[in-house]
Amino acid sequence: MALAACSSSPASTNPTSTSSPFSPPTTASAASDQLCSLVNAADVRTIFGAAARAPYVIQHGTVTTCSFLAPNHGVAVSVHFDTGANSASFASEKAVFVTDGESLVAVTRLGDESFGATAASGQKTVSSVVVRKGTTEVAVTAPAPLSQVHSLVAQIVPKL
Repeated sequence: MALAACSSSPASTNPTSTSSPFSPPTTASAASDQLCSLVNAADVRTIFGAAARAPYVIQHGTVTTCSFLAPNHGVAVSVHFDTGANSASFASEKAVFVTDGESLVAVTRLGDESFGATAASGQKTVSSVVVRKGTTEVAVTAPAPLSQVHSLVAQIVPKL
């Protein structure tokens, strides 16, 4: 999948046919908006049982982070997309989780590569699921059980 959104050059005018609801946008801002639209506050509320506002979006290069804030301004769920991922960058990301002392678990049937991780943070357990599908990596992190984080990722990955 080619993504013109990660450069400042105009997108190709050649139409492409795709069955995926994720089609390449024409600007970096459009890329961020489109990526963050793959999950919404209602999804977060349904899966995690907690209120969340529309995502606060930060885009830097090929990385877009969609932070769904709880009403008290705490981060409820963070969804991180990297549209420049490959096997080497995925291995590096996984190594960071290991270095940070997080417990890794196998996650199957999601994308080309995937893993889950949990870590204690104060009185809460923070869980992450990281998946690479083609050149896109999605990482979801939340102060919730791994099964809930996995459920959200399982909704996102088929849309990539």
